Amino acid sequence: MKKILAVSSAFSSAFSYLLAQEKPQDSLKNKLNIGFQATIISQHHPKFSADYTGDNSLQPNSESATSLTSTLYINYHFNKNTQIIFTPEVAGGKGLSGATGVAGFPNGEIFRVGEPTPKVYIARLALEKRFDFKNDNQLRFVVGKYCLADYFDNNPIAHDPRTQFMNWSLMSSGAWDYPANVRGYTMGLLAEYVFRNNWSLRANYALEPTTANGADLSYKMGKDFGLTFEIQKDFYKEGNLFTRIMLLGYRNQAPMVPYRLAIQQNVNLTEINGERNTKYGLSLNLYQKLSEHLSGFMRTSWNDGKNETWAFTEIDNSLSAGVNVNGKLWHRSDDNFGIALVINGISKDHQNYLKDGHYGFIIGDGNLNYGRETALEAYYNLCFMKYYNLSADYQFVNHPAYNQSRGPVSFFSLRFHFQI
Repeated sequence: MKKILAVSSAFSSAFSYLLAQEKPQDSLKNKLNIGFQATIISQHHPKFSADYTGDNSLQPNSESATSLTSTLYINYHFNKNTQIIFTPEVAGGKGLSGATGVAGFPNGEIFRVGEPTPKVYIARLALEKRFDFKNDNQLRFVVGKYCLADYFDNNPIAHDPRTQFMNWSLMSSGAWDYPANVRGYTMGLLAEYVFRNNWSLRANYALEPTTANGADLSYKMGKDFGLTFEIQKDFYKEGNLFTRIMLLGYRNQAPMVPYRLAIQQNVNLTEINGERNTKYGLSLNLYQKLSEHLSGFMRTSWNDGKNETWAFTEIDNSLSAGVNVNGKLWHRSDDNFGIALVINGISKDHQNYLKDGHYGFIIGDGNLNYGRETALEAYYNLCFMKYYNLSADYQFVNHPAYNQSRGPVSFFSLRFHFQI
């Protein structure tokens, strides 16, 4: 923990220095934008009942863990329509049980890297170019390293684990196995067209990791890749009413192993050199601003579930819904309260694979008494001194890793977030 705090302090000092250097240079104010965030999440789950425990199970004994991310955002504008995005990042700490044992894992800021010592890496390095047309339409291209969740599946109240819901299947569509390395980033090309009547179309080509949930990306660009498409419509009405509808589709191609093949050979997925297979999926994402103080959302997502999960998490179908209440209702306009329910499932092939005692990269108890994994999450985010946020979060998970023979389990979290 001392190492984590020391790294966070070092980034804060560096950020303060950069701000101090920027102020006298008026010519850079419209070209160079610098921001910083740090998020620390401490989680605990008490002892819970389990008939058996396997290699990838959430440990049934009482357990605590702490994670840190710290990010420096640097955007340099060559002109009003061209910018370069650079974000070095530090991540450290660990997830409960090594970030295994729950498909909708309760900490959206943790990675399955297996090393708690803070590491510095480049999260984003991308070039963005926008073209403005006379009829107010816009065309944008982004090329480089980034996270697909920066541009897709963007629900205003269920998207950011640093200030909103922390469960993996509430911050993104659970069954969207989006291309990314183990830290959530990829190399790709994005094209987006925004129409003047509030329609948006976006498409993305991205690299897949060389192995399931792996750290390295495959540069076999014609063989290992993911294609993502999304159409979005925003509806503006009088007063405070606002509606956003997003329909996302994707197709991934990588050396994913079919669950049926692993069952036939009676081995784990990692013991087979997979031939290139595909995965298809869909997601429908709805956001509704109901009043000045109240907003709601709903997501549903699905993938074909024939081949192993490759990048995100082991969810083949998911349904979630929730609400957000703004603190202005009780004279705390920067505070927020949220509560949501998510129900996750896996395909029959995936169930049979786990039933036979095999393991994925995040779940596997050595047996499976199947039941849908259900999670209820509630949080209160307290904003103070403008840039500081402190959140209390509670999650109740029934049938962790889809296993009726384990749990239920409660997760208690305290989150500190600083951003400027």
